[in-house]
Amino acid sequence: CGASSASGTLGVGGGATAMLLSAPTVTYGVNGIVTVTVSSSAGTPSGNVSLSVNGVALTPQQLDLSGSAVFTIASPSAGSYTLTAAYAAQGNFGASSASGTLNVGQATTTTSITAPGITYGADGRVTVSVSSTAGTPSGNVSLSVDGSATTQPLDNSGSAIFTITSPNEGTHALIATYAAQGNFGASSASGTLGVGVGATAMLLSAPTGTYGVNGIVTVTVSSS
Repeated sequence: CGASSASGTLGVGGGATAMLLSAPTVTYGVNGIVTVTVSSSAGTPSGNVSLSVNGVALTPQQLDLSGSAVFTIASPSAGSYTLTAAYAAQGNFGASSASGTLNVGQATTTTSITAPGITYGADGRVTVSVSSTAGTPSGNVSLSVDGSATTQPLDNSGSAIFTITSPNEGTHALIATYAAQGNFGASSASGTLGVGVGATAMLLSAPTGTYGVNGIVTVTVSSS
């Protein structure tokens, strides 16, 4: 038989890839760290991977030698964020994608009460302060005095001053409550307001009399 020949092509498709998205829960005031890993049974993928947060794309990151890329979300507000990662077909590896959620919890707060003792007749001034290592909490705080509550807004330093008009002598129970608001979680504190008895002054008047006439003594007790 005589000689013959033929030509053709060999098509080699990109190796299938799988994507894993890791986003541990954080609290407000801490950066969110999202790790995207692209893997394949054909080897370790290379190139870039993209990540969007609530539909907003971040700057693409290059995969490292293990096929991973780390995205940092700077101090996200408390809430839940939808994550979508995508790896486009690159070199010897095919495309893949994954979705997930980044949960950001409210920061822990501490509430404190300052209530200097007073005497009867003076107004009580109770300062309630709410603090957090993640920043200065805002919103409202309530104060209960013997079970009766009022609410005040926190100032720029995270404090509110409550005036208790001329409370009676004795010990008054205080409970301050900060409800979870915005980026900050709830906290509360208890204390007392001590009200001492009012100072008094006494005046005694006994005019001189003569024998045979009743003696009249007048005692006057006063207080500011």
